[in-house]
Amino acid sequence: SLVWAIVMIAMVTYIFGCCFAQAMALHLSALPAGATAERDEILFYWSTVLSSMNTLYMCSTSGESWRFPAIHLYNFSPLVYMLFLVYISFFLFVVVNTLTSIVMEAVMNHATKERAEIIAEELKRKHKYIKDFEDVYRQVDDDRSGDVTMEELSRHLQDDRMLAFMESLEIDASDVHQFFSSLSMDGSHTVDIETFVVGCMKLKGTARSLDLQCLANSHLNLVRDQRKFERKMSKQVQTSLNAE
Repeated sequence: SLVWAIVMIAMVTYIFGCCFAQAMALHLSALPAGATAERDEILFYWSTVLSSMNTLYMCSTSGESWRFPAIHLYNFSPLVYMLFLVYISFFLFVVVNTLTSIVMEAVMNHATKERAEIIAEELKRKHKYIKDFEDVYRQVDDDRSGDVTMEELSRHLQDDRMLAFMESLEIDASDVHQFFSSLSMDGSHTVDIETFVVGCMKLKGTARSLDLQCLANSHLNLVRDQRKFERKMSKQVQTSLNAE
C-alpha cells in the first residue's frame, strides 16, 4: 500500500507539473524582451515538467517557500494560481494523512505479529519445560509405580549430574526435604507425575511479584483468622468466669 501511495503522489505531481509547465511556457512567450530576471526565475522553477515536479515537491515539503514560484503562476492567471493552491492543499491534507495512516498501520501490524511470536515462543518454552520435568520424573520413579516417594527422590538427587540438570531447569533441589515438601504439601505423601510437573513449574525460577503478593495475602488472612479465634476464645472464657 505504501508503494501505491508513492505511485499516486508521483502521478498527481506529474499531472500538475505538466499543467504548470505548459502555462509557464505560454507566459514566457508573452513576456517582454526586457524581463530577463522574471524569465530566469520562471525557467528555474517551471522550465520543464521535471523541474515543475521538483518545484511542487519542494513547495509541499517546505523545501522551498512556495510564495516565490507561485507569484509567476498568479501573474499568468489567478485560476492557475488557484490550481496550485489545490495541489498544496491536496498534498498537506490528503497525502500526508494517508502516508501517516499507512505507516501507523504497518507499525501496529508489526507489533501484533511480534506479540504473537513472543506468545508462541513462550508456549514452546513451556512445553519444553514440561517435557523435561516429565523425563526427570520417569528417571526418579525407579519402581515404575507412577508415584515418587521421598526415598526415591533423595537417592537420585545425591547424583551431582541430576542436581546440575535440575539447576539448568531453574529448580533449586539442593534441600531434598524442603523440595519434596513443596511438592507433596507435608512431605509424607507420594507424588504423581501431574503433581510433580505442576509443582516444578511453580518452583521454577525466582519468586515473582504475584507469588509474594499471594503469600502476603495468605499471611494477612491467617492473622485475621487468628485474631477472630482469640476474640472468640476470650468471650468464651469470660462467659465461663461470669457463670461461676
